[in-house]
Amino acid sequence: MENSVSAGPLFGRPFGGTAVLVKKSLLHCMTPVVSKERFTVVAIGNWLLASVYLPCAGTADRQSLYDDVLLELDSVISDYNELDLLVGGDFNVDLDTNNSYSASVSNFMMRNNLKRCDKIYPTGIKHTYVNEALQCSSAIDFIMTSNDQSTVAFNIVDIDINLSDHLPLLAVLITNETVTNICSNSFNQAPQRFFRWDHAPLWSYYEHTRALLEPVLTEVQRLENVVEFAYGHNVLDYDAIDKVYRQVVDCLVEGANMFIPQRSQIFFKFWWSQELTLLREHAIESARAWKDSGRPRNGPIFLKYKQCKLLYKRRIKEEQARENVEFSNDLHDALLQKSGKEFWKCWKSKFPNKNSNILLIDGVTDCNTIVDLFAQHFERVCMPFNPNRCDDLKESYGEIRKDYVGSPLAENFDIALIDELLRNMKKGRAAGIDDLSAEHLQYAHPIVIVILCKLFNLFLLTGHVPPDFGKTKTQGVTFVGHSV
Repeated sequence: MENSVSAGPLFGRPFGGTAVLVKKSLLHCMTPVVSKERFTVVAIGNWLLASVYLPCAGTADRQSLYDDVLLELDSVISDYNELDLLVGGDFNVDLDTNNSYSASVSNFMMRNNLKRCDKIYPTGIKHTYVNEALQCSSAIDFIMTSNDQSTVAFNIVDIDINLSDHLPLLAVLITNETVTNICSNSFNQAPQRFFRWDHAPLWSYYEHTRALLEPVLTEVQRLENVVEFAYGHNVLDYDAIDKVYRQVVDCLVEGANMFIPQRSQIFFKFWWSQELTLLREHAIESARAWKDSGRPRNGPIFLKYKQCKLLYKRRIKEEQARENVEFSNDLHDALLQKSGKEFWKCWKSKFPNKNSNILLIDGVTDCNTIVDLFAQHFERVCMPFNPNRCDDLKESYGEIRKDYVGSPLAENFDIALIDELLRNMKKGRAAGIDDLSAEHLQYAHPIVIVILCKLFNLFLLTGHVPPDFGKTKTQGVTFVGHSV
């Protein structure tokens, strides 16, 4: 690879390579060992994992390279004799054949006491490399283990749409390590999911909220009559008001959970189209029909499967190319309006910072321990200097507060006012503690405006506001690379 890069620009299909991806929850027991052009080795718990890519047919001095890579890998493995060994990758040779390359791998397996996982757990699929254009297949990818007792499963995964020539191999291992909650600048949590109202069947949400809120409107109207009578008799039913408010919230949340997809910010690609969705469905259907028919290598079923897959693959490449030459509608609108704040907000949502450095607080990386440390710190900071003086001030405030009634409101709420306030609420803002955002109200059936108007007037008439209505939450924000 180094010689090819130094010779000038690369053209055509890229070279192969090796890599090992490790979950952050396993970083506490992971040690990177070596990463070279032909193999990558890491130690995780009591396992030494090696990913290899050996020379293919046509490579100059293939046998020499083959032997050199395996001997070099032997040298690395010898330094970790106490660990169980798992080696997997593209060996570019069928180990069931009799030639010098398979002999080299067999000797390597004997030296390191390795067993083939496909022999321990035989699978229905025997080939791991499939070239449909040349109509050929072979078994050249393998996983080998030195501990067959702790290697509990193996499979060659045949997915419906595979845009690679190689089939993925799966091995399940038992390790003596447990998953640890490692804390990073993204809090090591799953990507935050948002309601994607721009990719939702809004009409279904609209109709569903109408059906759910109609009984609530009837209850509010009944409650209005009851409260107007009870107001003069001092028998107000505050629990009924609280119940109606919770019903409104529950109806909106239920409708959103049922019809509005929740996705991460970068889940949807702006270049993705309905055409690609249909092509993907056709490719999956044709692949399943081809497999159910016994995987024929000619005939109409094979041709349809091949055409659908190639068309889907080509259209993905064409649409992906647009990412470098076209703007999304949101970015374009922000540029036209010359809104720098909105532009960069859209930009960051499309191209977020993927850096996720591990946070180290007082030598601790465990999230739960870090949270406890922060809680203890702020508890100390917020303690009063004089507890007696603090109690006196609290009692004094309570005496003043109990007689406070506020300024009287001369006018009631009307539907026009509530409607205008809802329409002017900005979209894309964080939801409250009740999981409601502006979109929940703006895309719901207008019956919600009538209910809110009547409910707010009940607040004024009774002087009672449901406790849930005033609840809020404070969300901590991490600023990476900036002082706060």
